[in-house]
Amino acid sequence: MPRRPPAGLTLVELMVATLLALATMAAFTALLTTILVARLRAAEVAEAGMAAAGAIDQIVRDVRLAGYDPAARGIVGISAASATGVVLGADLDGSGDVNPTSEEQITYRTANGGDTLQRIVGQQSLPLLSDLAPGGFRLGYLDADGVELDPQAPGASAAARAVTVELALRATDTHAALRMRGAGRLLNR
Repeated sequence: MPRRPPAGLTLVELMVATLLALATMAAFTALLTTILVARLRAAEVAEAGMAAAGAIDQIVRDVRLAGYDPAARGIVGISAASATGVVLGADLDGSGDVNPTSEEQITYRTANGGDTLQRIVGQQSLPLLSDLAPGGFRLGYLDADGVELDPQAPGASAAARAVTVELALRATDTHAALRMRGAGRLLNR
């Protein structure tokens, strides 16, 4: 009777199969790690862009509300203006004046050496955006004809009908430098 070869795998064949499986798993793990790192970086870039867009949107909404004066008492929408900050006022409760300790007065300025944009509502300071580049928060003021005003000139705050905003974020480990612009018109003038 002829002899049959032994059934199964030899030790060498089993070792080769195991090494191939391990190499495949290592390659797949490296691929997944690369994909996860790329997704994380993309999410951080998107988050930085959304934060900057959200800050501009908040400033524009506050600018549009500035000067709200239901009692027609002559409320000033912009009570202080500079290239790096603004104080906005609105008579939200109809009392005829702006209460500087309430949500009727909103200030935008930088803090922490210019690294953080703050929104100050009444007396409460709220960080709105961080990682600003040096000089990364700039405001411009336009009159009714769209002519840019010098915010330091007398009467510039009263003549302002629109505010332009420019934000610049510095590059970090998680995202590249980013610039965004926006503008808002005072609707109550």
